[in-house]
Amino acid sequence: RCLKTPRREGEVSVIILPKGEQKGRDLTKKPVPAPELLRRVQDFLDERRLVTTRLRVMKPRFKELSIRVTVVLKHGGPGMERLKLDLETAIRTTLHPLFGGIDGKGWAFGRAVHKSDLYRVIEGLDGVDFVDDLELFDEDLKRTTVQLDLRDDELVHVVDVEVKSMARERMA
Repeated sequence: RCLKTPRREGEVSVIILPKGEQKGRDLTKKPVPAPELLRRVQDFLDERRLVTTRLRVMKPRFKELSIRVTVVLKHGGPGMERLKLDLETAIRTTLHPLFGGIDGKGWAFGRAVHKSDLYRVIEGLDGVDFVDDLELFDEDLKRTTVQLDLRDDELVHVVDVEVKSMARERMA
């Protein structure tokens, strides 16, 4: 991601998001570039930039988010432990900067996280009838929020996903 710095004329920030391993990917880790990669990109771009341009090559900034969701189960769906694992994986994948988003090419820099983004994913899973409650918790501000707003240079990182279920019978 390349951004001009609004406060300083002629300064450009290049944010490096490493591609990482496709196989056996760990959705709980932040994709952070190694210092060596940052240095190599800086050197490469320094040789090609305009003399008047200041260049900053940096790692992404992350806003941390935890999610609590209560779902109502369909009859005959998968077991609760399997469903919890599927829900957590689906949520983490959807919000992941490399594998998430609508097109599966990564959650975009600066794109806010709305509850509606997650309702669609959760209710699309086999075994889930509907979402009874969904809570977004901004780990940085230590409070619940309706949506998690991100700046242009920020990505979301899911810290924790807590899943609770309700049987349809308990709702009556």
